[in-house]
Amino acid sequence: MAKKVIIVTGASSGFGKDTVKKFLSEGNIVYAGARRVEKMRDIEKAGAKVIKLDITEDESVDAFVETVLKNHGKI
Repeated sequence: MAKKVIIVTGASSGFGKDTVKKFLSEGNIVYAGARRVEKMRDIEKAGAKVIKLDITEDESVDAFVETVLKNHGKI
């Protein structure tokens, strides 16, 4: 089965970070987004693609999605 390309917002702590870890453990490609990139170093080391993301700013969301689509062509 092909790997899924998944995005997770709020990935710097709590359920967001736990969700990233779960999807990575299943072999998926995971893009993790949050404002506090420094708090995502552990999941980055685990294989997540970490990108600064502020969901309250349209430009930030657009750039995040554009990066994923450019690299994988799907989400």
